[in-house]
Amino acid sequence: MAQAKTVLNSAAAQLPALERTRLQFEHALAVLVGQPAPVFHLGEAPLQVAPVAIVAGVPSTLIEHRPDIFAAERRMASANAAIGAALGASGWIV
Repeated sequence: MAQAKTVLNSAAAQLPALERTRLQFEHALAVLVGQPAPVFHLGEAPLQVAPVAIVAGVPSTLIEHRPDIFAAERRMASANAAIGAALGASGWIV
């Protein structure tokens, strides 16, 4: 019960920041569609579609297509290349 109350209080504490972020995105959309921000409003509605069920044993190739995973892999490859270039410039044999 205490853990559930902690989760509830944490979610309640995050609500003002999330509402502010939503309002900022709503204003950005208003600018993109050429309407004044105070007039433009998106209605709040729950999701109409159920989340996609992910079966156990999802191939790792699906994970590789996630943008954050792909970006991390590219940063790692770039760092490895920089290490190789630094070692080569210093005369170390790799």
